[in-house]
Amino acid sequence: LNLVINDRIKLDNFTMIAHAFQDSVDFLARWNNWDEIANRGNLRANMLLSKPPGSAHPYMAIRVLPTTITTYDTIWSVNPCQIFIDSNNITIQDFSISHNQDLFGLNGKISPDPEDVVDIIFRNFNLGNLNIATNPKGFQIGGTLNGEASFSGLYNNPLIVSDIGIDSQIVIVEKLST
Repeated sequence: LNLVINDRIKLDNFTMIAHAFQDSVDFLARWNNWDEIANRGNLRANMLLSKPPGSAHPYMAIRVLPTTITTYDTIWSVNPCQIFIDSNNITIQDFSISHNQDLFGLNGKISPDPEDVVDIIFRNFNLGNLNIATNPKGFQIGGTLNGEASFSGLYNNPLIVSDIGIDSQIVIVEKLST
């Protein structure tokens, strides 16, 4: 089975294994293209389901376990993090993925409360790492991204505050047909 995400990212030989218990699920998602240029991963997580007293909605606590993912032969470390989901709130604690000096991080809360903030962090992030998504659309990007961005009010009145810099930005567009 191949999983295609947004017509851009293809996960070959995708499998998902889950072990369900009374109030929790342990799961593993894995993929491997078995090609000369490796695209593979094993993503493990535990999910605890509960219904808080007096609440009409379930609560999910997801713990992502440390692992590695390989894209275009580049090995990325996925660090342990936690994600909490209830009726209209998503809280992400300490998500980060890194390769050597490249780092992408995500931390914060998305909710109807305009004071809740989600922070995104880029440290020495090579934009060429995103070409897995841009190649199928006929272009490639390059450069190094550094900085932070904060998102708030995402439900009603989005506000983005950022201090992000791109060193040596490159965009290559290939004409695929005439």
